Amino acid sequence: MGSSVRQRLKGLAIEMEAEANTTVKCTVQRLGRVLAVDSDTIAIEVEGKTLTLRRDKAEAGVNPGDALRWNGGRWVIAAAGGRETAE
Repeated sequence: MGSSVRQRLKGLAIEMEAEANTTVKCTVQRLGRVLAVDSDTIAIEVEGKTLTLRRDKAEAGVNPGDALRWNGGRWVIAAAGGRETAE
């Protein structure tokens, strides 16, 4: 592979990371939508599947309808009730 191709690939990777607004090294983002929250668990839909997780696996303050993004350690709010949030 030529050096110009490697440089372009490196540039694309940097652009993708900046666009994703995350420090996660994975280029595929896992996104979910909160279905329900109680004191111990949270139910989210990810790629058409419902997952029930321990409450500590999600950022504090999540509510049904919030969009979540996996940051590599826990689910964080990507959009509250459909509105994007600044991180």
